[in-house]
Amino acid sequence: PMQGINSDSKFIVYYGDDYYSYSPDPFVDPETWELNTVVMESLAQFDVVVISPGQLHCTPEVVQYLKDRGVAYVLGYISIGEDFINTAFEQPLEFGSGMVELDAATNTLVSSVGNSLQSFYIDVDSQNVVYDSTGRVVSVETTERLKPDGKPDLNPFFHGYMINPDNNWRWTIDNMRIGGGGVTYRSKTPGLNQLSGQRDTAKLRDRSTDFGCDGFFLDTIDTAGPYDAKGWYPWTMKEMHNTIKFISDTYQDKIVYANRGAFYFTAGLKSTVTGEYPVDFSIRPYINAFLFESFRYDSDPFIDGPDGITEYYNENRYNIAPKVIAEASREDGFTIFSLDYESGRPGVASKAFNTGIREFGFVGQLCKTGNLNTVNNLFLDLLPDSQNDVEGPTWDTT
Repeated sequence: PMQGINSDSKFIVYYGDDYYSYSPDPFVDPETWELNTVVMESLAQFDVVVISPGQLHCTPEVVQYLKDRGVAYVLGYISIGEDFINTAFEQPLEFGSGMVELDAATNTLVSSVGNSLQSFYIDVDSQNVVYDSTGRVVSVETTERLKPDGKPDLNPFFHGYMINPDNNWRWTIDNMRIGGGGVTYRSKTPGLNQLSGQRDTAKLRDRSTDFGCDGFFLDTIDTAGPYDAKGWYPWTMKEMHNTIKFISDTYQDKIVYANRGAFYFTAGLKSTVTGEYPVDFSIRPYINAFLFESFRYDSDPFIDGPDGITEYYNENRYNIAPKVIAEASREDGFTIFSLDYESGRPGVASKAFNTGIREFGFVGQLCKTGNLNTVNNLFLDLLPDSQNDVEGPTWDTT
């Protein structure tokens, strides 16, 4: 678990990029930027802050500032289930043995031929991809499931390249660096080593140096989910487990925080695709924290049920949450966080607070929108919570 963090703690995931004021050219020498102390002081109110160092104006100085102001944990975002790139500037990594593809006869991922892509790219579905005039992906349509088309698959919703997180991928996410020098043709995204390495106090605005985060916020774990639908790749379930274990084993003094992936804790859940049980590859021993995203309110209120509650709420509350809580409570368990979205729903803050924090004891955040680029006090002003039960039970009889 994360020491010193409980349901009274203040938590935020922040993907904004307004750490500095800069005029008129945002690409001018960073030494001329002026720190946006309004944003920084707002973030400094939280105990746990997740940032995205891949943002153009996120520097090691941001981490240093928050730590100096007393933030207990500053965690760096990294995607481990998708390769997010701007295809106008970067392409899938080559000089490999070829991506893997689905072999229908064996229902397994096998090496493909006729390409030099890295082995962690996947070809499972046939897709129609539309690009804009700059070469950037603007839409992805799955035209036929379970039929490889000779091209690496993209997430049909978020447009990242789908990943089979094998040894080559683990090396890539460990060594890629902003500015280059780690992984050839990957110079815009920080890897594990850069996120966690010790900051150089003489170069705090140099984004090619290390950030010194307290740990990692692991996103896109759920791409390995056991489900039979586009966007899910259950064949990668074991390698995703291996990747999280690799991160935990390699960075034993850092926090490993999993976003989603509750299927790894769901006893009895069996993949209809592979026949495997995700719980057999439980990631519990390798994480310090788990985020239950969209527990009560998701980011899209237009497809929800009564009162704007996500259509998955009953499943979350009555089936998934008890299993996650049971796993978190084990000796080698983890701290549970929740993140809900206001997204235009009026008057839901108190309901989200009462459910996630008071009833379930999660460390919670309610975000204004799905972009996660604003600092808000929707929960901040309600913490610490005077109604939290911190004492053990008192028995009238035994």
